[in-house]
Amino acid sequence: MTHTASSATATRTGTTLRGGGLVGDSPARPDGRPKVTGEFAYSSDLWLDGMLWGATLRSPLPRAWITRLDITGALALPGVAAVLTHQDVPGQKTYGLEHKDQPVLAVGQVRYQGEPVALVAADHPETARRAVARITAEYSGLPPLTDARAALAPDAPPLHEGGDLVRDLRIRRGSAEAHADAVSGTRSRSRMSASPRASTTTRSPGCGSNWPEANPRLRCTPPPRRSARAW
Repeated sequence: MTHTASSATATRTGTTLRGGGLVGDSPARPDGRPKVTGEFAYSSDLWLDGMLWGATLRSPLPRAWITRLDITGALALPGVAAVLTHQDVPGQKTYGLEHKDQPVLAVGQVRYQGEPVALVAADHPETARRAVARITAEYSGLPPLTDARAALAPDAPPLHEGGDLVRDLRIRRGSAEAHADAVSGTRSRSRMSASPRASTTTRSPGCGSNWPEANPRLRCTPPPRRSARAW
């Protein structure tokens, strides 16, 4: 059997796409060339006059008392505009969706590894990072609570004021004991636990920036699979 190849050199015809392309064409990405050549400005590449950069001192331990926190070394570094601790948080120092028990910055103790302890604002990101390294933070380590049932034991150390139980919701309908006695004369008890509901999906990191000017523009530098636009 022989067959003739379709006209590879023939003129392509097809449905015209919006913007002038054809079905099957590989249009050039508007942000492709500037990203390959390094001319594209990501959010971290944007600089404004007088802009400050931030860095965070975070706890290296999952649970500990903060025995010392000295920020004088960071404040003495040229280019540092401010160093903030929990003492600089105005008003209520905690937040939360249902119970406002999460400190904005650690107060007296840390409850998880990576908890923010202090913030630095400086005129350059590297200066902010160096200032964080000059903060003296000393901790007295405590045994972490890594099991929910252990955290609810009577002798468990409280992580939060008022205890660690967020809510005790009991659902009852009728008498299970009376029904068990009537059926077989025996009783059984079971325990069910479930994690909190969380409706989340995997999301790529993105960033946007906005600043006032004569011709206001919002610059967005999303992940590579999307086109970058400026409004």
